[in-house]
Amino acid sequence: MNSLGNHPPGGFNKEKLQGLVQRVRFLQSQGAKEENNPEYAQIMNFLKNLQKQQQSRPTPVEQPTVPDMPSAFSQSQLAALKYQILAYKLISKNLVLPPNLQQAVLSP
Repeated sequence: MNSLGNHPPGGFNKEKLQGLVQRVRFLQSQGAKEENNPEYAQIMNFLKNLQKQQQSRPTPVEQPTVPDMPSAFSQSQLAALKYQILAYKLISKNLVLPPNLQQAVLSP
């Protein structure tokens, strides 16, 4: 795997984050630890740095919704879209997605 460094590359996106998470899970299933696998250690360091960056950022305030407005989307679709938009904003600023947002975006 190429060098991740301490900052995500400019083209970092949801798919790349998913790929890193999948790679970590695979390496863990193979018994990898930070002490015995340089690739695993590098990915984990990268993800920890992303998480630290995100935790240092203030939590955005939610906008109130208007319940009487008709919508072409279900409530669950609107919630998923909201999380995707928030994730995109954070990733576009090279910030870490908090674990709860990662889970919301990555779950089907």
